[in-house]
Amino acid sequence: MELITDRTKADVLLGTEKGTYGASDLNRVESAVAELAERLTRAGMEYTPTVITNWQVGEIPSQTQMTRYLGNVFRLCQLAGMAPQLPVSMDNLTWDGANQIELALLAVYEKITQEETAILLISADGLVLRDSVGMYLDSKDNKQCFVVIG
Repeated sequence: MELITDRTKADVLLGTEKGTYGASDLNRVESAVAELAERLTRAGMEYTPTVITNWQVGEIPSQTQMTRYLGNVFRLCQLAGMAPQLPVSMDNLTWDGANQIELALLAVYEKITQEETAILLISADGLVLRDSVGMYLDSKDNKQCFVVIG
């Protein structure tokens, strides 16, 4: 997932692409929201946000659209069990606030990805859970066990 999380004050002062917030940023964030919502839905947490992924250069979003935009990010974080640090609104968005939005999405992405790596295996005496670092635990007594796959 391509997100921009390293904007700086210098980007703003120099007027670089990262220092302005426009259609490409809106489309990137809205696309990320749609992708993450789809992954959460596949994991059993139904969430179907309204997103716009075809913002055009020069288009000015309404206050309602920006409230929805920020609310989508907040809701994804809630569903992932996270308490994000997000701007209160999109009014007078700072470079740090823009970073916070995309850092929150990146954190949701990483959490979902980590949880998707857990693999369920069936053993003779119960489920064996594999966590993201490869530790196998028998669900019956929560003791470490070894699984041979071959």
